[in-house]
Amino acid sequence: MSLISHFLPAGIEGLLKLFIPVLEIIGVVIRPITLAIRLATNIRCGHVVLLIFSFFAFNVANYLVISIRVLLFGLYFIEFLVCAIQAYVF
Repeated sequence: MSLISHFLPAGIEGLLKLFIPVLEIIGVVIRPITLAIRLATNIRCGHVVLLIFSFFAFNVANYLVISIRVLLFGLYFIEFLVCAIQAYVF
């Protein structure tokens, strides 16, 4: 009973004492799965954005290529930061 009491918030009475610990345990079990899905989705979206900009960079006039490549470098840096934050959260 002491293990279940860890998942039971204080002040819960009646029939809710049976359902709240089950929901809390399900939430603890599902959390790593949802974090992994969020991490994979953020990485995939970052790669898609970089691919779109890189295809655009190679299909425009030469005078815009330098500014777009600088933008791509900035996006690579931002994606690296997002990956680091997501890995820290995970």
